[in-house]
Amino acid sequence: QIELAMLEDRLTGLENMRSPIASGLNALLNRDITASLDWPQRTDTVAAVVDEATVTMLIAERNPEIAALQQDIQSSRLRLRLAQKRYWPDVTLGVDWIQTDEARADGVWGSGRDPVIAMMSFNIPLWGNSYKAGAQQARASMRSVRQQKEQMQLDLSARAAEIFYRIAETRRKAALYENTLIPKGKEMVNVSESSYRTGGVDFLNLIDAQRKLLTFEVAYQRILTDHLQALAELETLTGGAIPLKAN
Repeated sequence: QIELAMLEDRLTGLENMRSPIASGLNALLNRDITASLDWPQRTDTVAAVVDEATVTMLIAERNPEIAALQQDIQSSRLRLRLAQKRYWPDVTLGVDWIQTDEARADGVWGSGRDPVIAMMSFNIPLWGNSYKAGAQQARASMRSVRQQKEQMQLDLSARAAEIFYRIAETRRKAALYENTLIPKGKEMVNVSESSYRTGGVDFLNLIDAQRKLLTFEVAYQRILTDHLQALAELETLTGGAIPLKAN
């Protein structure tokens, strides 16, 4: 009864955690924290194998942080081009016209014709040192952002490698529990139940066998959860769904 009460208390605590977790997820989704939230369906096996080569390529192509830095590089490149253009004279061409009335005297040539004027102006760049400093600053900014992008790519590659390891490790452990530990635990419970009926073992031995089986099953579900969490982290790096290969 003590073991049962402890398990019921743990189950109640886990169920009570659903409400604050749902509120937090709704807040992240910019939704009312009291809105209903569909919980993921229980899974009894790990997902298919991750295609590491394709995922690595997708991180370079679709990662939001890399995309943002690439936009910064493009902006720096445009600022550099604008700074370089300031070295050259700014030529402005234009056309204007002047409205005139009829001449008071008769026989005046062009009377009443509105004259059209062609205009050309030059804006001579006199502040060369200032423009040069602006161009140097734009180059430095572009180099800095490029270095940030390169470092981000290295950091993301390291994170991806760590997640690949966790996915492979959870697959290995899941196979161990699914194919070896849980079947042996069930076999041990069955043997203990048979022996208990015949008086071969006492009740405590039976409870101990059931406790070990429960420990295996809980650990297995924890492994499945860790596996799914690792896949979700990988999707945050790729900015979307990841390709999987069949087992």
